[in-house]
Amino acid sequence: MATSTPTTSLPPQCTTAIPDHNGYVPPSACNANYGFYPSWEWNLAFTIAFFFTTFFHIAQMLAFKKFFCWVVVMGSAWEYACFLLRTLGAFDQQNRGFVVVSTVLFLLAPNTRVVAPLAGQGVCGS
Repeated sequence: MATSTPTTSLPPQCTTAIPDHNGYVPPSACNANYGFYPSWEWNLAFTIAFFFTTFFHIAQMLAFKKFFCWVVVMGSAWEYACFLLRTLGAFDQQNRGFVVVSTVLFLLAPNTRVVAPLAGQGVCGS
């Protein structure tokens, strides 16, 4: 005599969503790279701001011949690259490379601000 075993169907932990025109899917979806909808306008504004910050740091470094300020220039350049990648990532949100590299740069750039005082280099321009 055949007996049937009861089966239960568990609800899925996450679902795969269809991306919109920018590649966005809700944060609860399996293929979500962002936990929010990235704003390309604000990312572009910060990209421009960090571009000018980097440019002015390089100009000051060369004008005052304080070449040990390369640490601050590097940190500004990393922030510029981070927000440039986030701006590009806002239009192609399924590209995991934009997310990973911009996050790494965003997390590491402030550490360059710590290296200069620890090395006894002081503040640039002084």
